[in-house]
Amino acid sequence: MGRINQNFFYYGAILIAILKNNRNASPVLISNDGDNGQIYKACFGESRKECYLFFKYAKQRQSKDTKEYQSWSYSFSKKDKELLHEYDLKGMPIFIYLLGINKKFQESQIAVLSYNEYLRVENKQTVTIGSEPAKHKFLLFIKKTRLDAYEFPKNRIDNSFENLLEQKGFERKKKIPIINKKKQESDKIIYIIAEEARKCPIHHCKMRIRVLNLGNRKRDTIYFCERCKKMIIGQEHEKKIKELLKERRMLNQYQFENLL
Repeated sequence: MGRINQNFFYYGAILIAILKNNRNASPVLISNDGDNGQIYKACFGESRKECYLFFKYAKQRQSKDTKEYQSWSYSFSKKDKELLHEYDLKGMPIFIYLLGINKKFQESQIAVLSYNEYLRVENKQTVTIGSEPAKHKFLLFIKKTRLDAYEFPKNRIDNSFENLLEQKGFERKKKIPIINKKKQESDKIIYIIAEEARKCPIHHCKMRIRVLNLGNRKRDTIYFCERCKKMIIGQEHEKKIKELLKERRMLNQYQFENLL
């Protein structure tokens, strides 16, 4: 007889809570990382739109303040961050479900985050959710203290996907512009930095995402700074783009230069 892992109960609890308000949804498990989390791809609504669901759980942390205040910390691996980024580029909604386990399981809570809200957290390897008594909003720790926390509704778990997408934090992004490979010469330079990041290393502002057209219906995404008008990628990303360009005999279409 096969053994049942404890995390089956935790992920099952999240799934049942979702299906309660999304009866026409059809989630399919696409990644099972044991205690580290699960990922589902789901269709929902009459138009059968697609979305991604990230599941994680954590046990209650010991609080120094009061017995009533609760908090939970969730680990996001490098793989988690890469997958979130990859799915976000596809333009489909991402719902992050975080189960906070209480000593009395029936008093456990489920927080629901959008990918945009996850990006608010400075240390994206650990996401901490706080719950204060008699309050209707969770706290998402942006930094290390409650003073900098971002508040979001506790009742999101009681909403359908359609309703969630209408709420603050789940705003749809504007259509990503495509960079044509035949543009003027200045648009053919791609600048390289050691490690890829969302902030421009020159102006320290948040960069936009653009699509690089590599021909033959093959595309890749890069960061673009509106202030310095530069396309900026990391060294690992540079290797991947060069490989794709080489396959299509297009290496001469773009020039790669070190930024710093």
